[in-house]
Amino acid sequence: VLTIKKEGLVGLTNGERYDVQFLPESGNYVSGEKAIVYIKAIGQGGAGAAVFGEIVEELYPVFQKYGVAPPVLRIRNMDTRWGSCLPGKGVITLNKRLLEAPRNCIEYVVMHEFCHFIHPNHSKHFYDFLAMLMPDWKERKKVLDSNAAYYL
Repeated sequence: VLTIKKEGLVGLTNGERYDVQFLPESGNYVSGEKAIVYIKAIGQGGAGAAVFGEIVEELYPVFQKYGVAPPVLRIRNMDTRWGSCLPGKGVITLNKRLLEAPRNCIEYVVMHEFCHFIHPNHSKHFYDFLAMLMPDWKERKKVLDSNAAYYL
């Protein structure tokens, strides 16, 4: 039994992390801001697939207009990158540690990788395109990078 205060990722002292949700049908007791729940481990991949997949689905329609096919989404541990893109293969890979970052930062990384389907480089055209689609990308990146030591 573990006491937590809200939904989200819970880190255990042994380094494992679990996605926690309060579900009425689970029989977990919820009172005010505190709850005692039994944790069912779904693994980081499951949580990542859900969160990342949702964001990819939200952002994809913008790129569909440009003829981009729905990408294959891969999630894995990466030591130095938040994500990568293989435009020729239609693959976006995201660092599963990105799950610890704020949602708007995850959206930035997904948008950044999607932009590589249009501009497969980091040229001025790439950044102009990114700025057109996400005008506040620099602020989001700054938050992500300022906490990189914590997340990575």
